[in-house]
Amino acid sequence: MSYYHFYSLFQFMTIFRWLMHSFKDDPYSGGDCVTVQGSLRQNAIFSEQLFNGGLSMEDGYVHLFYSVNAEANSDLGLSLDFSSRNKENTSILIAEDIVTFSRKKQHRLYSSYVQSDKVEPHAPDNQNWVIYRATVQSSASYTLIGINIVCTLKTSGKINSEADEDESSEEDANRSWPYHASLGHISIRNMDENTQFPSAESWVTEGKYISWSNNSNTSKLLSLKISWKLNTSHQASFMKYNIYVEKLIADSSAKASRSFLGVATVEAFYVSDLQVPDEVTSLKFIIQACGRDGSRQGLEECPKLFLVPVE
Repeated sequence: MSYYHFYSLFQFMTIFRWLMHSFKDDPYSGGDCVTVQGSLRQNAIFSEQLFNGGLSMEDGYVHLFYSVNAEANSDLGLSLDFSSRNKENTSILIAEDIVTFSRKKQHRLYSSYVQSDKVEPHAPDNQNWVIYRATVQSSASYTLIGINIVCTLKTSGKINSEADEDESSEEDANRSWPYHASLGHISIRNMDENTQFPSAESWVTEGKYISWSNNSNTSKLLSLKISWKLNTSHQASFMKYNIYVEKLIADSSAKASRSFLGVATVEAFYVSDLQVPDEVTSLKFIIQACGRDGSRQGLEECPKLFLVPVE
């Protein structure tokens, strides 16, 4: 199986007036994300190239995964540019709502459309990322030469015919609305195979360098190193791990508060000065493995580390 990952978007991007690296939006995988923000005309499509290269389509298809965090009125997709041995070029647009893109005046830029589907489970509880997947087919004589981010405003109401578009006033055509959407990651592979996650019992978790200190009369501070590894001869090969903590209290009817602590790219994570209220009787750290295709293990099936606060 071959994977082609574009997680570190910051390394490849040129900063445009409209396109920027955002450290303010919650990142998909730590670090930054690519954010498109500004004003966009209702009938327009904004597009910028993210990558160029030469990926042979000898298998005839690729599976594409990407994550989006967008406001309600903002639509974000990707377009793939292909070139054949005869120097014939074509472009395929990928989006969940392909109808919206096909309504716009610039829709003729794309030779075909591929609808993407949401991947389960989605992003962590405290994030708004949605992961999409799509299968793109092409002749084996073609090469993938470019990946572009494509943005437009969502539409409502009836679909306008070309005649309606021609009759629309210049004022309507130039009317602009705020746009805000972010792209978190892109992953491409050439096999349709779901990630298999080991069960929680397949992992050994350990807490080291545990340190408690008084913060106030009502809470303590905790610092420690959390590590995990498979208890078999197989080595884990996951892209990253999301780390959560749940603070449990004696009242069994109360719902435990869950917090997202951060992301680890190795099988270890350091926690520094975690505030633990005195009413907390136990801490549950959750290690969520994330596949190369953007999928995530269900939190109930993840390995965990339990820790009891000291008196």
